[in-house]
Amino acid sequence: MIRTLFLAGLASGLLSCQAEKPSAIHVDLGPAGQRTFVPRTALAESLLIPGDHNELRLLLAEGKAACERHIAPQPGQILLHVTVIAPDKVPIGPGTYAWVPPPQPKNDQPPPVTVRAVPKVHIGTTSHLLRPGGGVQLTKVDLDPNGSVEGLLAFEFPGDGKSPATRVEGRFTARICNPGGGNGN
Repeated sequence: MIRTLFLAGLASGLLSCQAEKPSAIHVDLGPAGQRTFVPRTALAESLLIPGDHNELRLLLAEGKAACERHIAPQPGQILLHVTVIAPDKVPIGPGTYAWVPPPQPKNDQPPPVTVRAVPKVHIGTTSHLLRPGGGVQLTKVDLDPNGSVEGLLAFEFPGDGKSPATRVEGRFTARICNPGGGNGN
């Protein structure tokens, strides 16, 4: 009896330690079509460009992907890049980051870096930069080598007379890239 309870508890504990199945990401590119995919690879990378800006790069791929090199998606497969950008003195942490266009340069001076998130969808060899609207909510940002980034994608452009409505939405968890650690799947 005790052995049975022990084995049942052990099995239950092992099952709860397994990673949750990734959530589906829904992509609507207007006339280019609608798709839903479950990321096979989900990676995050933090970059600091001294004196300029910080970036948190998220990569959610239906197929293989890696931090240390670009792996083009196979025909028909989706790869989603989301880049969160902030001035160099502004840390990127939990919070909401809107997809707003960068400010325009004035008097031949470069525009200031503004906090924003930029999504780009690749399907095979075709890429789609979504029109501004919506954003990403980061609920967890742990940049340690074994850390992860979690959040909710909620990019949406409602459409106007010239451009169709687009949307990217879904929950994600991405592990921090470990250069040389073989993050590609």
